[in-house]
Amino acid sequence: MELVVGGTYPAKVTFRNDHGVFVDAGDYTICLALKENLPENFYETVKGGESVTIRIIEIDERKRYRAEILSVE
Repeated sequence: MELVVGGTYPAKVTFRNDHGVFVDAGDYTICLALKENLPENFYETVKGGESVTIRIIEIDERKRYRAEILSVE
């Protein structure tokens, strides 16, 4: 599945770091959701493996995906 800017997709949280949360959108596509693109209190409570819905907000020239978390399943 090819992700496009503005598209919404199911994903699973893989891990978090100081920048934000990384999610797997399938087909080995990892997206970064920066802290400012997370729902309130999400960063503090998120656990690996949680299912979320994301929206792609940017794809750079190196095919790195930036996303925002829309909801937690």
